[in-house]
Amino acid sequence: MEIYYFTLIILAASILQAITGFGGALIAAPLLLLFIDKTTSVISLAFVSIAINTILLISIRNPIDKKTFYNLFVPSLVGLPIGIYILNNLDIATLRILVGILSIIFAILLFSKKFRVKSSRIKQVCAGLFSGILRTSIGLNSPPVVLLLASENTDKDEMRKTLAFLFLMMSLVSVILFFFTDHFTEETWKYSLLSIPAAIVGGWIGDTISKKVSQKGFIWSVFILITASIVVAIYSGFKN
Repeated sequence: MEIYYFTLIILAASILQAITGFGGALIAAPLLLLFIDKTTSVISLAFVSIAINTILLISIRNPIDKKTFYNLFVPSLVGLPIGIYILNNLDIATLRILVGILSIIFAILLFSKKFRVKSSRIKQVCAGLFSGILRTSIGLNSPPVVLLLASENTDKDEMRKTLAFLFLMMSLVSVILFFFTDHFTEETWKYSLLSIPAAIVGGWIGDTISKKVSQKGFIWSVFILITASIVVAIYSGFKN
């Protein structure tokens, strides 16, 4: 039964990930923690990210914003090992509640018509660092990066492809780090490998749907998805 629920969650999360270029882990991570351990959840989500973002890179024709990518990816390499330390030592329920509270603050700022984030290297560096920490600590690497890019009103497909490449590279590095720090178990391998087919199918479905979503509808879907994930994240934090 657990495998059945796991597959459904990964499938739904992958569809959302393909539509928005992010967001799969925002929904999947708190739900997976209800029936599998936190390390298995984080690592399996990394495998999902690798599968779905590979599909997105192949399907999206828009170019990658190389400057933005490097400003986000390089500092994330510093955050990834920090996240592993947090995963090993900090109560995941407490961390998830804190992330939910921070996300609420970010969402309120983004919904404010008077609030606009001007692109700057330091903001991208901070977002990349925080994203790296979240990737390996709880599997939620997208909020800081997505909130920054969405508030800049970035073109939908350019944002999706840049995020896809960023999250693919971060996930690859995180899997390597987890492997060499002895975090893989038999259960971890089982769920990680099971996640790949569901992610591929969900990615194909979501990518097909995304071609019918308007720019305005895309921006609204970003904020609605973030708001929903905040509620789920905080609830699961108190639940655990």
